[in-house]
Amino acid sequence: MGGLAFFGGLVRAYFSPATGYELSIYGSTPALYWVGIGVAVACALLVGLVLRPGGPLRWATMVVGGFSILSVAALPLIRGYFFYGMGDSLTHLGWAKDIASGTMQPTQFLYPGVHTMTLLIETLTGMTLNRTMLLVVLLFVLVYFVTVPLCVGVLVDGRGVSVIAAFSALLLLPSNDLGVFMMAHPFTQALYFTPVLLYLALRHILDAPGEEGLLPITATDGALAFASVALVLLHPQQALNVAIVFLLIGATRAVIVRRWSDHPIAAQRSVLGHGAFLMTVFLLWTSRLERAQQSSIGVVQSFFKSILQTGTGANDVATQATSLSALGGSTIEVVVKLFLPTVVFGLLAAGLVVRALVAETRGDASRRSAIVVAFGVATAALTAIFGVFYLASSTAVWGRYVGAVVLLLNILGCVALVRGRELATGRLPDISADSALAVVFALLIVLSTMTFFMSPLIYLPSSQVPETEMAGYEASFENVGADARLLGVRLGPGRYSDAVYGREGKKSITGLATGGSVPPEVFNRNLTTHYNGESDVYVVVKRSDERRELELYRGLMYNESGFRSLNSTAEVSLVQTTGDYKMYQVSG
Repeated sequence: MGGLAFFGGLVRAYFSPATGYELSIYGSTPALYWVGIGVAVACALLVGLVLRPGGPLRWATMVVGGFSILSVAALPLIRGYFFYGMGDSLTHLGWAKDIASGTMQPTQFLYPGVHTMTLLIETLTGMTLNRTMLLVVLLFVLVYFVTVPLCVGVLVDGRGVSVIAAFSALLLLPSNDLGVFMMAHPFTQALYFTPVLLYLALRHILDAPGEEGLLPITATDGALAFASVALVLLHPQQALNVAIVFLLIGATRAVIVRRWSDHPIAAQRSVLGHGAFLMTVFLLWTSRLERAQQSSIGVVQSFFKSILQTGTGANDVATQATSLSALGGSTIEVVVKLFLPTVVFGLLAAGLVVRALVAETRGDASRRSAIVVAFGVATAALTAIFGVFYLASSTAVWGRYVGAVVLLLNILGCVALVRGRELATGRLPDISADSALAVVFALLIVLSTMTFFMSPLIYLPSSQVPETEMAGYEASFENVGADARLLGVRLGPGRYSDAVYGREGKKSITGLATGGSVPPEVFNRNLTTHYNGESDVYVVVKRSDERRELELYRGLMYNESGFRSLNSTAEVSLVQTTGDYKMYQVSG
């Protein structure tokens, strides 16, 4: 039944492609699709956690449930989106074009992993570059879904561990729409690849007995070294985070062994060497590139500046809270929608670490309890780093560290769930405990999947880029003069010129129009007066601009009178349109 429901919903969504900009990918996807995946996931929860039949039926139902959640992440591909990601992702599309054209070499780029992978798959499949990049995003989500349960399986044994771990992974907790996004965003892809390294490290520690040090080299060592290099190429910042985690796990082991020489973990291998290797690769790669050095200096300067005044991270939150209040929402509402599943797993993880610490101090130690303590130490360290970035940086940067911390909470919280279920065995009827767990997972899955993408649910517009928008910008770039100012609503033409010509490629184009955004007060009241005396001033208004500003933000910054005046002012002329894209010339 679950398979038929999923297939029916998938077919309905596929044959309902997007015909223009959609403010919400959730609201614009047919209801039958949501009913189909809802039934499929409900069947997976019922069969996997409550009924638990033997044979292949259980795993077939689980696989269908997993692909149902994966299909939510695949909606931009399923529904025929030209591209998804209006900001950084457009620039990443441009960088991929730069590498393909030879304008830029991968070795000259800080994080070429996603881009080179996109080009490889494009060559193998013949898909367009923009669609291939969407596929790469989906592949990394699949990697996360597969490897998180593997990490949990190494850390804990118990009845139903694989089922609980699978549903925990399907929550995709690190995705937060603050610094981790369901789009081409190398840090996000690196984060979703991180469980591969964690799994290999856990196998190295718990399953590979041997003497302390790097030798003897095992297959796990080689795989971990290869994955470490891959992570650096995906995004050095997350590679540094993982290096810190490895070093802290190794240091925690060393402290435990020094305190209790007969501790079971003393016979296991350390990951200090792997942490040092990853740190070395990180330093060798980033020390060559000026951009990495400038970013590091900028963070340090911003942090010390924030000690004397309120940090930009705090300012961001205060500004967003004010805007939410004006729209009738609140920060608490958005936090609950985005982070309630994370809070649940955070509390579970905290309880697990405390229990492991108590076991260590009472002498009831084990290899796995020591690893849990080490993970707890690493989580605390990443949380402290998050605090530094919160004071020093914008939301998009400290939001990354929220995702990095939550990844560890996802694994630890799942281990706690498995152990909690074991403790409940004998105290509660199995059917009652499993049914309650299934209901909890159902609620968490609904919350998590409904925030995979930006949507009005969390007061953010969809980041869909229709083909008509790209075609409109490309025609504008070709037709307006070299001295023209091409202005936009909130977002100027820069990201789109990156995507059309390549970030580096556009630098060699003479006569490419540039510009920023029209200030709200100018757009709403005195567009022609403000640009009086200037020639070749153009204002681009996309359908996405109108829906975002008028439907979602209710004219909070750019109001209806400003949009209406474009068609009623004599000095403003419509000179180009592609449906979702309009360009007006302002004759001041």
